[in-house]
Amino acid sequence: MLNPQKDFERYRRQPRNDMWEYMDFLLGLARESQAILEIGVRGGVSTAAFLCGLRNLGGRLWSIDCNADCARLYAGYPAWTFIAADSRAAHEVIPRITGDLDILFIDGGHDFATAWSDLQNYAPLVRAGGWILMHDAYPIAHRRWEHGVPEAYERFRRETGYPGQILPGRFGLAVIQKVVPA
Repeated sequence: MLNPQKDFERYRRQPRNDMWEYMDFLLGLARESQAILEIGVRGGVSTAAFLCGLRNLGGRLWSIDCNADCARLYAGYPAWTFIAADSRAAHEVIPRITGDLDILFIDGGHDFATAWSDLQNYAPLVRAGGWILMHDAYPIAHRRWEHGVPEAYERFRRETGYPGQILPGRFGLAVIQKVVPA
């Protein structure tokens, strides 16, 4: 089992890591949160930031990934629940999540259909005032599949009217706040 605090410190100092620019931002949001859903774990970079932040309020992180080996990253860590599944199988995932989410972090499939499915299936679980984050929000010309995330982000914002922005960085982090209905 890895140590989230040590991993967080290591990851935030690695400019070659695709999340390093956002580590402190993720930590800060998690410090004010009780419930986070992360779609896409891979090496556990964002997972480490969320787990470190959740310690303050004793919250819970649910992480979804198709790769069941990701379960070993923080196995036994009390604030973490790993769900080995495809995020598009929402009927299998949603029953395992309790309560409203403060943060939804999408970094799974980067094609439009998957990113859009994740928004449609899981954004309703985010409480009013909560956050929806999408990694890889900048289109990257040499990796066509990554155009799906920016397209899904723009369409979601148009259809919901929620305010959002893309934080600068190598790959971009879309930040959407689920506003309270007027």
